[in-house]
Amino acid sequence: MISSLFTQMGLDYRIYDVGRRIQPLDTETFLRVEQQLIPYPAPYLRQAWLALLLRDSDSPALPLLWFIRLPLDEQGFLDPQPRDRLVKQLLIALAPQESEAEQARQLAAVLENNPCLFQPAPERQASMHARASLDLALAPGEHYGAALDYLAGDLGQWQQLPLQGLADVAMRCAEHSHLLQQAIATMPAQPLQQLCECLENTTPDKALATALCQRLQTEAPTGDSDSLVAALVRALSHSDAIELRQTALQQLLSGQPGMEVLAAIASRCPWDLTQPTLFRAFLQSLQQHPTPLLQQLLNELLYDPRLRPHLLPVLRDPQLEPELQQAVARLLAPADNPVRH
Repeated sequence: MISSLFTQMGLDYRIYDVGRRIQPLDTETFLRVEQQLIPYPAPYLRQAWLALLLRDSDSPALPLLWFIRLPLDEQGFLDPQPRDRLVKQLLIALAPQESEAEQARQLAAVLENNPCLFQPAPERQASMHARASLDLALAPGEHYGAALDYLAGDLGQWQQLPLQGLADVAMRCAEHSHLLQQAIATMPAQPLQQLCECLENTTPDKALATALCQRLQTEAPTGDSDSLVAALVRALSHSDAIELRQTALQQLLSGQPGMEVLAAIASRCPWDLTQPTLFRAFLQSLQQHPTPLLQQLLNELLYDPRLRPHLLPVLRDPQLEPELQQAVARLLAPADNPVRH
């Protein structure tokens, strides 16, 4: 098991789920997942997406960061075979070698060629580095000051804005809430989208969530900024201002949201969809798009056993439009009766 491997190596380690967002995963929970005692608690695209933050007790200031993804079965339990192959390869690579260079070469080969390893999107990777420095009480990166200067200055001069600096500021959004509120109102679309993709890994306070909602209300009616609207939805997704967010989502769904926006709502705000009124509005919007999108998003929502009991009553509602009833009928039988082999 991965947990046992790091213990044997004498490494201090932290585990983060990085599927829908960055969130810590306590080691006891991960151990129970590895032992197949519980399903993975945050499945995304039927996989467990993990960041492993490793530190040698002899060199605590030099952490390593590995990103791995592990397939899950139909009920969300870990498929142990890919995990076991990865652990076996790591054990061989980390065994004593003739030289440190040879050991480094073998380890690099494992990390480069194993299908369990993945490279996250730049915004997610930058946010994970920012979270690691925060959790380890390390100083933010060298571009942190430049990002603060940008947010307090000419927002049009964003071309040289370092992404890592923006991620470090976003991860410290509680400290910089007022500065971020002011900037969000007038930031150009591209740097704002990057900022939002970093903020989705945080918990914006109510004032910051209000600023995000106000910008969302400005952008949504234009109909030509789906990517930015989707990013704003993701930035709001874990704010403590639940009522504010759900009101914003209801207003958004009353329009004609695009596929990217609907995908953002389904993947980042699934618990908001447990509100029947909001889920019905989501289904009505989804019905305006090709059937494969509906099937894909509903499949992903119903795959999560925590969400399924809240969503199925709405999907079974005889008052649903006939076309929608036909589209979801094919999904309900396997969702109602999952069998673990």
